[in-house]
Amino acid sequence: ANEGLPELDIVQFPSLWLPEQLLFIAGTTVEGMNLYRARISDEGKINGPAEPLTTGPGMSWLPTVSASGRIALSRFYFVIHLWEVALDPETGRPDGPPHRITRDASPTFSFSLTRDGDRLAYSTYAGHRGGGRTEVRLQDRASGEEKVPVTLSAAAVSLYPRLSGDGSLLSWRARADGGWVSWVAPIEDPVGRELCRACAVVDFFADGEYALVDWGRRLTRIRIADGNETAILELEEGRALLDTDLSWDDRWLAIQAGEADGNVAIYAVPLRDPPAVQEDWIRIAGGDTWVGAPRWSPDGGTLYYLSDRDDFICVWAQSLDPDTREPVGDPFPVVHAHTASMAMSTIRRSMWTLEVAKDRLVFNAGEMTGDVYTAMLEED
Repeated sequence: ANEGLPELDIVQFPSLWLPEQLLFIAGTTVEGMNLYRARISDEGKINGPAEPLTTGPGMSWLPTVSASGRIALSRFYFVIHLWEVALDPETGRPDGPPHRITRDASPTFSFSLTRDGDRLAYSTYAGHRGGGRTEVRLQDRASGEEKVPVTLSAAAVSLYPRLSGDGSLLSWRARADGGWVSWVAPIEDPVGRELCRACAVVDFFADGEYALVDWGRRLTRIRIADGNETAILELEEGRALLDTDLSWDDRWLAIQAGEADGNVAIYAVPLRDPPAVQEDWIRIAGGDTWVGAPRWSPDGGTLYYLSDRDDFICVWAQSLDPDTREPVGDPFPVVHAHTASMAMSTIRRSMWTLEVAKDRLVFNAGEMTGDVYTAMLEED
């Protein structure tokens, strides 16, 4: 009978067999995973259309049924929100607890912050297979007002928006011809022009004329006006460039590198012409723990990053020598994310990231809530 089930959604599997009926779950983690019932004929085949027993967002899970026909199931909700924590400009340390800055149920996978912290661009996904959409939302942090400069059909769950430091430029990625294309546009008129293919804009240089572009194992500087390209950094075979941040003075890179031995490390790399050799890279964190999302403080004296050094993925920071960028002292915690209401799952670490402005740090984290429901199954 299971083979005769109609295909309702991306995720679908049987969960409970009953006399003359099958209960199964179908849906997605974005739009909701709901419980359905299919009737089974005496010949063991699906008899008629499936009927929903639950609807709406959230995930139905692990249903059980008593001999009297009462069903019990758990229903939980997992939403990725953006959070903000104030930073002391003098010390770089947190100045108060974090607070949530997004409210709706659309998951937030990637985002970017202007250097003054006044504007935030983030990507959200909504809709189901064949009818969804992905948006870039631009939020004024003072008023909370939002506008949507970019909306595309949901070929991907994120458009990976990047704002220039002054907020005058916006870049995003979209699927085209079977691959990724990066676009750049003035923020007030985001029609966009293609900058490169099979690439990702990871930052803008301070003058706004050049973009820092990631090609997988190498970084280049591309002049936005004409596409002229200059090599900046390249990793040898067997290593991967996972994340990059450009210092505010355009003199240093912070990179997250996947090493050949399977570990991950964060390095500070001087930006030179010709490119700095490996011996000039400064190891900041990683090796025995996972680390990611390195981000410079405005003065370059602190590097913020994510780490699971306390068995949870949390926000940490490392003080640096102002001249050499060598680590000074031990890392210190910025945000501990140890609760169901604010946590970063270790199942897929790459979905978590952070951004730093002059007086604040923004990060994404998941919020998990849930309930248990009971009801009587209706008879024919």
